Amino acid sequence: MNILKQNILVTFLIALVLFSSSVIAEILFTHENDSIAYDESNNHYIITYAGLQGEINEVIWHPPTDINVEVTTKYKALKNGRIKYEYRIKVDKTSKLDLNSFQFYALAVDKDSIKVPNQWDLFVRDTYDSNDPEQLISWFTVSLPTHAGKEVKDFNIESMSLPVYGVVYTSGKTEGLAYVDYGPNVDTQTYFNQEILSKNFDGKGINTVVPLIPISIPFKSVETYTAFHQSLLDYIEKGFVDARIATSLTDTSKAVLTALTKNDVKDALSNLKAVKKLIEGEDENHKNHDKNDAGKPQLLIVKELRKILKFNLKFIEKKLKGESADD
Repeated sequence: MNILKQNILVTFLIALVLFSSSVIAEILFTHENDSIAYDESNNHYIITYAGLQGEINEVIWHPPTDINVEVTTKYKALKNGRIKYEYRIKVDKTSKLDLNSFQFYALAVDKDSIKVPNQWDLFVRDTYDSNDPEQLISWFTVSLPTHAGKEVKDFNIESMSLPVYGVVYTSGKTEGLAYVDYGPNVDTQTYFNQEILSKNFDGKGINTVVPLIPISIPFKSVETYTAFHQSLLDYIEKGFVDARIATSLTDTSKAVLTALTKNDVKDALSNLKAVKKLIEGEDENHKNHDKNDAGKPQLLIVKELRKILKFNLKFIEKKLKGESADD
């Protein structure tokens, strides 16, 4: 068979595979004997390519948008100065994808403290960059995934970092898994990486607790509170804090930082108390009298974030009182 006829046959077979995979698959990219299509009805991508012997191979990639999970985190301060984090993940009954892996970025995690549940494994990547010392903590299943309606727990770590209201990422799913030969050509893989995979690189983000405010030994109040204050500004910018208390919370928190830079621990503690009142909804000038459907006062701060802020302020206050006692 000459090259022209062979290419025509391969093109026909690719079209046939795409048709059989999904009638409404939209072809996004073609190059030589390769193609990438998107099946909107099933929300997945179909990568089709000709193998070494001219056979048509197909890989289907499901983006993580179809996985619905709930992440629950418990955290507490330990006597060794670290914070212990315990993660539990439940896959919602409505989820179209199983849970195969999840990951998040963290700081100062003690690798020896990491606990992995049965049938799961772990990958930790350090950046080795002094300007960006974050670690990527990735858990992934080594056998069966967690199906819809099920949960998996006992993902535990210890870190020298306080919690923030951050993001845990869940990954998509590949059918046809690793290429059995050289796979699609370079242009096809480049298109997939740049135009499709890069948009879902981290995965689907779920807001939860992650350790990202470093705690120094000995405790450096200005350094720690600066990171806390910056995270507070980020929460306000993202809309996690009601606009009615945003300005007062910003100004009062800034007053804490100003006092700490002047080494005025007494004034810092006084302003810290005011920050706590604002967060707990006890400040007389900023009480919310609006009611929710259950007849209870509406929260001015996202519930999980409120718990995180209270935990961090209690931790910092305890450290500052220790400094004050030392003085």
